[in-house]
This record gives sequence, structure tokens and C-alpha cells, in this order.
Amino acid sequence: MIKLCRILILALAIVVLGNGIGNAEDQPFTITTSVGPPLYFEDGSGFFNLLTAEVFRRLDVKYEIIWLPPQRSLVYTNDGSYDGHIARTVAVEKRFPDLLRIPVDIFSFDFMVYSKNPQLSVLGWQDLLPYSVGMINGWKIVEQNLDGARAVFKVNSYDQLLAMLDKGRIDVAILDRVMGEWTLRSGGYESHIIEPPLISKPNYIYVHRRHAELVPELTRIISEIKRDGTLDRFFVKAKLHR
Repeated sequence: MIKLCRILILALAIVVLGNGIGNAEDQPFTITTSVGPPLYFEDGSGFFNLLTAEVFRRLDVKYEIIWLPPQRSLVYTNDGSYDGHIARTVAVEKRFPDLLRIPVDIFSFDFMVYSKNPQLSVLGWQDLLPYSVGMINGWKIVEQNLDGARAVFKVNSYDQLLAMLDKGRIDVAILDRVMGEWTLRSGGYESHIIEPPLISKPNYIYVHRRHAELVPELTRIISEIKRDGTLDRFFVKAKLHR
């Protein structure tokens, strides 16, 4: 009887483990993003939605794209809770060493100053030091360049930032050009974009270190997407302007 019970327990364990392995294999590749319109839309029409769908179609891997706030998306992807992230600059690599970059840039962010004063002159980061500055929490490249500013306020959304600027709670805000312009128009805010960009930086897809074996293939696929004109078509479809 004892022997029979042991056999039944062993058989049950094999079934459970087998089901667990099967389910793990069926799980989609989870890729986080922290951007908003027009780069990411929940309906799948954003530029990053289109690009991610094409990348994983060519890779022949099921995937799921998940929106998270900027800082959380980095932390959770770096600790392995998710499989990858789209898209970040190389500034994240020092603090998040378990993120591996796919070394083909997919998009360049122009980091712009937004102000209620259209005549404001800002030629570099140092010109922002006398002001109270708003930024998106988790944007490492901005954070690193605002050391010494009179005050720095961090929020999780573009709408929050532009609303603070409109209400005079901050003097200037740092946003990228594409998503900032979209939010400015859609929200009816009265602020202005100050030229030129503070800095322009290429952005990349990252995967967690446990997917290191995918880096060469993803590098090939993204290079091909750029070379064959697919990336340019996605720019047009998502109504982006370079």
C-alpha cells in the first residue's frame, strides 16, 4: 500500500511538473514600455506597437506589450519580472545591469524644454539651473543633467507635467518632442516648445539577461526592418515626423 501511494505521488508530481513546463513554454514574451501616444496606443496603432508586432512576427514568438510607469518598467524588467523593454537610451545601463541592449537604434528622442514663455532662451542644461524643472520619473539621462537645479519635480505622465507647467507650479518641463507635441495638442495646453533640443539620443530595445541568446537574432531582425523600409512605413502609418 505504501509503495502504491509513493507511485501515485510520483505520477502526480510528473503530471504537475509537465503541465508547468508546458504552460511556461506557452507564455508570451512580455515586453514593457513606458511611452504614450503616439508611440504607444492601447489599440495597437502606435509606432512602438507596430514595430514590436513586426519584430516578434519575424522572430515567430508570441508576445505581450505592457505599459508601466517609467521607473517601474525598468525595475521590473531588470529583476526579471518581465522579459524585455521598448525603448530606452544607454543611460539606463549603469543602474540596470541585467538589461541587455539590442544594438540597433529604433528611434531618436529629442529632449525639449517646454515653457509658457516662448522667448525663453535655453542653449544647454546649465541654463536650466536657476529654474524649478519638471521631468518624467525614471528618465535617467534628464535626471543626470539636472543636478544643481533649483528644484526638480518628478511625475509619471506627460499630462501631469504640462498641467503643472500651465498652472505655474514649475517654471519649465523636459519632455521629448514627439510625445510632448501630441500631449500639448490633445490636452489644449498653452505652453511652448523651446528650440533647439537639449540633447538627441537614440533609443533601443532591451531584453533581460536570461534571453541573451536572442540578442543576435533580434539584432538581425531589427537591422533588416530598418534596411527594407519597414521602419519608415511605420513612421508614416503612425503619423510621426522626423
